[in-house]
Amino acid sequence: MPHEVIIDTNLLVLYVVGVTDTKYIRPHKCLSDFIVEDFDVLSGILASAPRVVVAVNVLTEASNLLAFIKEPARTEIMETFGQLIAGLPEQYVPSRQAADRREFPRLGLADAALLDLSASGGVLLTTDVLLYDAALRSGGLAELFIQHRTFN
Repeated sequence: MPHEVIIDTNLLVLYVVGVTDTKYIRPHKCLSDFIVEDFDVLSGILASAPRVVVAVNVLTEASNLLAFIKEPARTEIMETFGQLIAGLPEQYVPSRQAADRREFPRLGLADAALLDLSASGGVLLTTDVLLYDAALRSGGLAELFIQHRTFN
C-alpha cells in the first residue's frame, strides 16, 4: 500500500489479539466475524504500509473491546496492547471537531475522527461499510478490509 494506513477499531482489536496469540481470535467475543487468515492478511497490509496511524479515539475503543475475553488471555492481550501503543503513531482529532462533522450523529465520535484523518491523505482501512462509504463521500481514501481477503 503506497499510502499510510489509518486503521479502524475492529481491525486494531484483531491485530492486537492476533499478535498476542492467534489462538485467541476465535474465542474473543468481539472477533466472531474473523478467522486466523484475516489476521495474516491484516498483518501483511500493515507490514507493507509506509506508516500505520491510529486515532486516539480508536485506541480508547479498542482498549475497552480487547477485554472481552476470559483470563489469562485478557491480561496477555492487554500487555501486548500496552507494548504496541508505544510504537503506534497516534493522531489526535479534537472531539469538538469530530462532533461538528455531519456524519457524527450516524457514526459516532471515533468514526467521525477517522473521517477527519482520512481526509488528510491516508487510506482508511475498515470493516464498516457505513464508515467506508462516508469516507469516500467526503473525499477521503478508504478500503474495505473484506476486499483484501483471498479466501472464502
